[in-house]
Amino acid sequence: MTNGFSSFYSHHPKIYFPWRNKFLSAHPTEESKIYEHRKGDYTTWYKTEGGELSEDAYIEGVINYMPESSKKFVATQVISDNEPDRMEFETKRHKSHLEKGEFDDHDDHWRSPIKNDTTGGNTPDADTESLTGDYIKVKFFITKKLYNRLYNFVIKVRERLRVYRK
Repeated sequence: MTNGFSSFYSHHPKIYFPWRNKFLSAHPTEESKIYEHRKGDYTTWYKTEGGELSEDAYIEGVINYMPESSKKFVATQVISDNEPDRMEFETKRHKSHLEKGEFDDHDDHWRSPIKNDTTGGNTPDADTESLTGDYIKVKFFITKKLYNRLYNFVIKVRERLRVYRK
């Protein structure tokens, strides 16, 4: 357990150097200059006179509480500065997601039940299977150009009897 998150960035230049909680790399358009990443807007990788490269950001985590038992993943609580833009949930056999507007605000704690499986073209509101398994991967998305900060998220689980499939 750590007091924070491990972070994995989706874009890395071929050569870069960590520097003061930022990255330095070769400038994207001018050979003799360097470029400072993560300066101001954390979802913009490059910003020059010729344009910019920005993308939605996400933080991904794995919940592996009681790894030896099968669980049903029921609900989530997110502590963040603003309502999540999107969250995705994935087990070995199931996928689902929540969009902005589907969370209830409880003193800066955003809560929502986790919708049923959406694989196979089913809508999350349809009568499909609940998300079950040994673990769940959770992605917290931040839309480019919009501010948010994730402090913590919790997944409510219910232990269930192991179901064996052939």
